[in-house]
Amino acid sequence: MSRNVPIIFLLAMVCLQHSSADELFPVFPARPDHRPTDLAIANIFSDHMVLQQGKPLRIWGWADPGGVVTVQFAGQEKETEADNKGNWLVVLDPVQASFDPRELRVSAVGRIKIVKDVLVGEVWLCGGQSNMEMKLGASRDADLELLSADYPAIRFVRLPHISSLKPQADFPIDTTNDKSPGRWLACTKDHVSNCTGVGYYFARRLQRVLKMPIGVIDSSWGGTMAQHWVTRETLKRIPQVIPYFEKHQKAHQQWLSTGGEVGAEKRFQDDLRAWEQASSKIKEGERTPRKPRKETYDDPSLVARQPGGMMNGIIAPIAGLTVRGALFYQGENNCFGDWAPFPKTFPAVISDWRRAFNDPDLPFGIIQISGWSTRRSMTYDMNHPTNIIREIQFNAWRQTPHTGLIVTFDTNSSRSIHPACKQPVGQRS
Repeated sequence: MSRNVPIIFLLAMVCLQHSSADELFPVFPARPDHRPTDLAIANIFSDHMVLQQGKPLRIWGWADPGGVVTVQFAGQEKETEADNKGNWLVVLDPVQASFDPRELRVSAVGRIKIVKDVLVGEVWLCGGQSNMEMKLGASRDADLELLSADYPAIRFVRLPHISSLKPQADFPIDTTNDKSPGRWLACTKDHVSNCTGVGYYFARRLQRVLKMPIGVIDSSWGGTMAQHWVTRETLKRIPQVIPYFEKHQKAHQQWLSTGGEVGAEKRFQDDLRAWEQASSKIKEGERTPRKPRKETYDDPSLVARQPGGMMNGIIAPIAGLTVRGALFYQGENNCFGDWAPFPKTFPAVISDWRRAFNDPDLPFGIIQISGWSTRRSMTYDMNHPTNIIREIQFNAWRQTPHTGLIVTFDTNSSRSIHPACKQPVGQRS
């Protein structure tokens, strides 16, 4: 990718060109708990979604082993046969961008699944930690943006926060809540407050340039480190990550040895009662003790801070999806404690995501972490690993083809790890 040119303008020149046929995603994780007679389509394919234009479209799901599945979309009709585990995959021919709402139909003998209001345009992953996860409603100037947002052809989906030891085949979705994580929503007044702020501003500018629908897949999770977004297989070849494996294994074994779920629930209830008693004795002006949080008693294998956890729980369920590219805004948590793995783990995010989405040249926007000092003093940033992290991000951009570097050092003057001004970040991407 050309240097010093934002991704957005390069796409304006190339997005209408058809890509060569991608290889099929070769690995299907364990099948979800569907009954043998069920016909299912992966949850990322849901009402109001955006499909990627100009590239072969991979559509997949589950059905009876050996059953014939038919997929219909945009005048195309293709058939496939579910394998002996019930996995099926169809690759549709490239489709041109369109604002016309269409139906994606998947059928088998006597059963049909219909995904409604599907647009075709540019689809981007927006990953990283809390600065990508920050909702538009929490960002600066949100009051004005929420009142004026009217972009029905910009759609976004927030993926559920799932951490796992093994790659998951699909993510869960709350079928009773139309606004739950995992559901596609339009960037209009009713929904836009929940969209990633950076992703919103990026998508808005991209649509102005390309004049087509835009899809934003929010795969971010606050507090995560680069090693959480890389496959465990890759991480095992990085010596600096071994202590993280050992720490997680030790925590998991301790959780099991102290009674597993039963023991964890008992500890939580005991600590909750102790907190209630202590709180009742607090006098005016004294600090209230911190209330126990239920999630801290969960199985360490199901919480965020484990090597490969987010790759298995968030990226694996959508691996193989046809997308245009990715933006990744992460590095803050690697500033605290041990930053030693970052020179290896950060570039590994790029290479592993490219493998996951079957595109060795997947455009990848590297968003450098912001400055944390005030504008009058650089004391904090000059004496903190933030500069190390930025240099690693800079080197990854310089050494990795088809990447872009988005500098955000000047976008913060509040001495906060969470700068609220997201518009310049999205616009520079």
